[in-house]
Amino acid sequence: MKMWMTIRKRAGNCSALSPESRFRRMVEGLRREYFFYCHDTDGVFQYVSPSVRNILGYSTAEFLKNFDRYLVPGPEAREVRRRTALSIKGVRQSPYEVRTRHKNGSVRVLEVLEIPVKAGGRVVAVEGIARDITEQKRTQAALAAHDREMTEQARLILLSSGDGIIGVDLRGRVTFMNDAAEKMLGWRLEELKGEPLHPAIHCKRSDGSRYPAARCPMSAAISKGRVSRVNDEVLWRRDGGSFPVSYSARPMISDGARVGAVITFRDITDQRRLEEMREFLTHSIVHDLNNPLTSIVAGTELAAECPSGLPACESREHLAIVSEAAAEMKKMLSDILDISRMEQGRMRLNLRKVAPDALVRKTAAALARSAGLEGREIAVSVPPGLKPLTGDPAVLRRILENLAANALRYAPKGTKVTIAAAGIPGGGVRFSVTDKGPGIRPEHLEKVFDKYFQSAPASGSERKGKGLGLAFCRLAAEAHGGSIKAENLRPSGCRFTVTLPGVKKAGRRNKMEA
Repeated sequence: MKMWMTIRKRAGNCSALSPESRFRRMVEGLRREYFFYCHDTDGVFQYVSPSVRNILGYSTAEFLKNFDRYLVPGPEAREVRRRTALSIKGVRQSPYEVRTRHKNGSVRVLEVLEIPVKAGGRVVAVEGIARDITEQKRTQAALAAHDREMTEQARLILLSSGDGIIGVDLRGRVTFMNDAAEKMLGWRLEELKGEPLHPAIHCKRSDGSRYPAARCPMSAAISKGRVSRVNDEVLWRRDGGSFPVSYSARPMISDGARVGAVITFRDITDQRRLEEMREFLTHSIVHDLNNPLTSIVAGTELAAECPSGLPACESREHLAIVSEAAAEMKKMLSDILDISRMEQGRMRLNLRKVAPDALVRKTAAALARSAGLEGREIAVSVPPGLKPLTGDPAVLRRILENLAANALRYAPKGTKVTIAAAGIPGGGVRFSVTDKGPGIRPEHLEKVFDKYFQSAPASGSERKGKGLGLAFCRLAAEAHGGSIKAENLRPSGCRFTVTLPGVKKAGRRNKMEA
């Protein structure tokens, strides 16, 4: 055949091998997802490589018909006829897709690249290579469907969320608002879209003073990529009213670059109201109980003194028990009140320079007598030359006394509880209280600082506290800009460590006032 001889001749120019051998080696060695073909200017296939059977199910002899026979009817078929006509006219084209029929009736999608073959200045045939992309197209369709489903789910989640969600671009202009944000703010997305967010809802502080955008955490998420969480600010409604919110501002990242920010906020009006009620109730309970307890303590102390010249007090021991119980109740009430104040950020601290060694020794001295009566010992470990720190000496001493009293409660008789202090880089101080007791259950090491949490020791002992002392220690340490942690020791024992900064400002959690 003239077509076949032309193709062999062209292929033979590329190698010293025989033309027919070179051509067959090239086209018949194609991978299973490719096949080579050649059709004449009438569109009738004159040659197809054997790999067509793997892709379309036809033998080479069966396939030598007009290309139109294999097209799936539809708009795509009309486009294939147009592209084929252009190839026959000698126009070279970019790859395009063809939907073809498999011998078994199924549809296969091919990517085709065709090149016109010219002889004597005119097109005599068209050569092409086809690649089976059916599975690729199915995967792409499945991924596209999945993306559409995920996009719809994300849209429903955003619209259904009870929290307000606002999206802004790199210039701080609104791009998205969910229903909750619209309801809380009184603005509709259509009204704010493309407008700067800060002037609309965050231009003033709670006292009405101006809130510069440069100091706004929402703006920082855009300009600096900073993640912020804020619990004590207000947002302003369209009608000019405000409401307290807790919110987070996070940068939006696409392909490694910031494209905007997302602000999620929650109206905490009801939460604030409950907190105020709780604080009022706490203060009322403490006040109502504190007065009679003060009288009980004072009366029992006077009665227990047994002035000279009077008969010995037979009930002195009983009075001592009453006095001790009343004192414990006063301490518990004091813990409740102080914990409430610290949780609200209203704990007043009498700041001054505190000598760590003196703090440790005074704490040990205060507990030495009671420890001795219970068959335990208080030890001190403080290196010389520790630098002072800034804090409230009474509150810091309460931290150490709570930790030491807790250690004495669980330490076996005949053992030692050690109160220590050591310097750390940067001028801070690390206090620790160590005992030889049964330790804390591993799953409770983080929870023991939660208010009212009570954990039995690792040994299963039933001795428990009130769940207030360690909560106070955590809040008090954080109020000083420090931290606290608990860890078990081997083979037995437990260590509580309080790390405090040196002469520095307090942490954010509480406002410390001198």
